[in-house]
Amino acid sequence: MQSSPLTWIIAGCALIFTVVSFWWLNERPGKLKVFAVTTFGGFIRLDGLRLQLPIVIHNTGAKPYVIRHLQLRATDADSKVFHMEAQSFQKTLDATDESFEDFAHAYVIPGRSVVTRYVRFTTEELPHLIPGQSSEFVLRALLDEREHWTGLKVLSIHTGILTNKFITMSNHPGHWKKDTQANGLEHQLRLMFEKGYRKYPQPDKPSHLL
Repeated sequence: MQSSPLTWIIAGCALIFTVVSFWWLNERPGKLKVFAVTTFGGFIRLDGLRLQLPIVIHNTGAKPYVIRHLQLRATDADSKVFHMEAQSFQKTLDATDESFEDFAHAYVIPGRSVVTRYVRFTTEELPHLIPGQSSEFVLRALLDEREHWTGLKVLSIHTGILTNKFITMSNHPGHWKKDTQANGLEHQLRLMFEKGYRKYPQPDKPSHLL
C-alpha cells in the first residue's frame, strides 16, 4: 500500500518541528545583556584606581557562553586609553579579607540564565581623571574561543566620589551623604596636583595618604 503525499508532508513537518525545537531549546545563540551598576566600591590613590563592581549578565539564548576574561576600557582627560583588568572575584562589595573568593578566572553563563559576579578591577598606574566627575567604562569580555574583545556595555560610574580609602557607595547621587561628593573632590584635587597636573586649583592642605 503506497503512502499518500499527505502522509509524507505530515512526516516532513514533524521532522522539521523536532529539529527546530531541539535547536531552539539547546543550541540557539542569544545575546549577553549586562545591567547597569547601581552600587560599587573602590578607591583612587597615586598607585592606581580600584573598582569593585557587581557584574550582572543575562544570557538570553539557550547556548552557554564562556567568559574567559573581563576588562574595563576607558579614555582619560588627556584622551589616552587605559584599561582596568579583572583581578579577582569577591563574595560581596566589601573590601575585607573575608570577601575574597578567588582570582579572576573563566566562568560560564548558562543558557537562559542570569549570573552575578562581584569583580575587582585594577590599574597599574593612576589615570588622569577629572576630579569630582563620573567616568564611563566599556565592559569588554573574551568570549568562548574568540581572540578579540567583545564590548558588552558602557558603564557609567561615579568615580568622582572616591577617596584614598575603600568605600562602598550607591551609584545614584540621591543616596549619598551630604559631604560624600565634597570629600571625593577634595581628595582628587590633591591627588592630581601631587601627580603633576597643574590645571586644577592648588589644594590648601598638603596631600596625605595618597
